[in-house]
Amino acid sequence: IHTSLQTLLDHLPPTLRVVISSHKKPPLTLGYLRAKGMVTELGVDDLRFTLEEGVDYLLQNTPEPFLAYSQMQELITRTEGWITGLAYAISVLTKEENRSLFRGIFTGAHPLLREFFMENVLHQQPLEVQSFLLKTSILKNLTGSLCDAVTGKSNSAELLGYLWEENLFLERLEKPGWYRVHNLFAEVLAVQLREQFPSEILYLHREAAGWYYQQNEVVEAIFHQLASKSWEDAATLIEKVALNELEQFGEDSRLMV
Repeated sequence: IHTSLQTLLDHLPPTLRVVISSHKKPPLTLGYLRAKGMVTELGVDDLRFTLEEGVDYLLQNTPEPFLAYSQMQELITRTEGWITGLAYAISVLTKEENRSLFRGIFTGAHPLLREFFMENVLHQQPLEVQSFLLKTSILKNLTGSLCDAVTGKSNSAELLGYLWEENLFLERLEKPGWYRVHNLFAEVLAVQLREQFPSEILYLHREAAGWYYQQNEVVEAIFHQLASKSWEDAATLIEKVALNELEQFGEDSRLMV
C-alpha cells in the first residue's frame, strides 16, 4: 500500500490536490514536495484548541449553568486543547448537578476516559509497549536511559521514538530525547498500573530515584524516594540539600521551596 500510494503521488498532475488524514504519520517520502512548497502539513499542535477556541466550544456545547471562566480555563489546560477530551468533559458535566466539582470528576479514573484510552490506544499496542507505558507512568518526563532504569529494558529510546511517530499522546520536549505523556492519558496509565502491577510500584519508584540521584537531580530523586517509602534515604538527601542551600545562599527561605 505504501509503495502504491507513493507512486500515485509521484505521478499526480501538479494542479490536483490530495488530502491524507491519518492518526499517525504516513510512511511517505514527501521531502521533494515539501521543499517545493507543495505540501501543507497539520500536526497535533495545529489541531489543538487555543484557550479562546476552547472557551467558545464549551459555551456553545455545554448546557447552562456554565462553568466559571477560570474553571473552563483549567479544563482546557487539563485536556491540553484536545477536542475529543473536551467533548468527553461536556458529556461528564451534563450528568453532574454540581459542576464545580469537575476537578475530582474528570480524571483518568473516570470510566469514559478509561474506556477511550484503553480501547483505542493502550490495547491497540503490543504487550511489550503496553507494559512499557504502564511502568513508566510513574515518571513526569521520559527519556531513554531513565526508562531503561525503571523498566529494565535496553531499547526504551527506540520505544519512545515509536510512540511519538505513532502519535500516541506523547509530546517531545525542548530537551533532546525527552518526552511527556498527555495529562489525561498519563492519569489513565497510572490508574491501570495500580490495578495491574500494584506490587511493582515501589520498586519502579526506587529505580527512578536511583537514576535521578546519579544524574544529580536531587529534587526528582527525593520525590521518587518518598513515593517508594524510602524514608531514610529521602531524609538523608533532604538534609544534604538543606545544608548545601544554607552554605551557598545563607538563607533558609529557599528550604521551604
